[in-house]
Amino acid sequence: MCRNAIYLSLARLLIVPVFVLASSLATGQNVTIKGNTNMPKTLVRLMCSDELLSGVQYVVAETVTDPDGGFLLKADVDEAAEAQLAIGLERTTIVVAPNAYYDITITVKSNKNTPYFEREQPSVMINNADDGGLSAQLMTAETTVNNFFFRCFDRLYRSRSLSYIDTLQNDIDKYVGEVKFKYVDDYIKYRKAAAVMIVGEKKAIAQYFDNQEVLYKQPSYINVFSELFSGYFNNRSFKPQEFNDAFYSGYDAFVRYLANDDLLKRNPRLAEVVVVYEFKRLYNENQYDKKRVIDYLNTMGACSEYKENRILALNMSQKLTELAWDSEAPSFTLRDSDGKAVGLDDFADKMVLLQFVDNLSSVVVNDMSYLNEMCRQWNDNVSVITIATSDVFDEMVEHFEEKSYGWTLLDLGDDILLFEKYRVRVTPSYVIIKPSGRVGMAPAPSPENNLEFHLRRIHKYL
Repeated sequence: MCRNAIYLSLARLLIVPVFVLASSLATGQNVTIKGNTNMPKTLVRLMCSDELLSGVQYVVAETVTDPDGGFLLKADVDEAAEAQLAIGLERTTIVVAPNAYYDITITVKSNKNTPYFEREQPSVMINNADDGGLSAQLMTAETTVNNFFFRCFDRLYRSRSLSYIDTLQNDIDKYVGEVKFKYVDDYIKYRKAAAVMIVGEKKAIAQYFDNQEVLYKQPSYINVFSELFSGYFNNRSFKPQEFNDAFYSGYDAFVRYLANDDLLKRNPRLAEVVVVYEFKRLYNENQYDKKRVIDYLNTMGACSEYKENRILALNMSQKLTELAWDSEAPSFTLRDSDGKAVGLDDFADKMVLLQFVDNLSSVVVNDMSYLNEMCRQWNDNVSVITIATSDVFDEMVEHFEEKSYGWTLLDLGDDILLFEKYRVRVTPSYVIIKPSGRVGMAPAPSPENNLEFHLRRIHKYL
């Protein structure tokens, strides 16, 4: 692998920004998060996870900012863990931990017309913290580890010498001192694992994953795990034909076959986590039976002796099947320019093409020209619906009238979470819905990138 590629693949392991807030134990030790933002009258949510591999999250507290951008959140969580604060659709990562009060300021960057992967996360400033010193020690640890990688990564990569791990430990001893919190200790441990991984992957697995605790909610653990175990089923312990035979012989036979790998045999809890993570890859590669992968995940979700793995397996099954072919499309009811309520159910007898927009850029204008021609050809079989955010809806109405476009235009209004439900990360975005509200393709390509081909393909199989 070229050096630049290695730098890119390790970037998220080496430089990890952390913001720490406090939350509460389920017994009622509530955390209060008092905040201020530059986003008045905007939905604010605190979102947590049972594990960080699947991407499934749940809202533990939500409110709406006042006219000055202020908000107050109270929540219950059961341990220190990574969470997200969502201001509207913009998110920033934080750490929540039991029993404290925080006063914070969140600044949301203007990301209008900025490509999704170039957008800046909202910044968080902790004005006042009363958490027993957790946030201070975690931030000190983060700064110390990041400074080490800035100074030593090149030498570590070239030398492949574990002596640099001693340098990192010396820095931690000097600047962090006695580690008082398990979350900080685990954070440091698996940032060190990232350094050991540069020296050798086998060393990192042996030292940090063999007979070690599985840390479902520790991001530094999950980051290293994801690097080390990606493609693990392709290792020499598994012969392709034998692997395929076992995979198609039933869940129990497949689990027994995996015991051919000594690491998985010694670590049954870790083995199931590896299976879930690799099933995600197999599902997305289209080489294996998607239904069988989901069935196996659901079987683990019902039968695993480890509660955390049952949750993980079911979460992964849920995540993989969201917006998958023939899954139920998220419903909605929005208003058109006349104030009439229009819902997805109103188009149950036809295919639907959804277009999501939040601006009237040249790309959107060009795409709509394509859509206009497609509407003429597909009018009897496909209904097009453009869903526009409220800040551009009036402009869209004028554009539709100017161009005499005849398809449905709806105002997103306050239903901003519809963008999340359809995983809209950049606009314009497209989704094909089959009759009866079942997903045909999400996301679908743009009109000038074979959208019509996929409409024909899906229509052929109805």
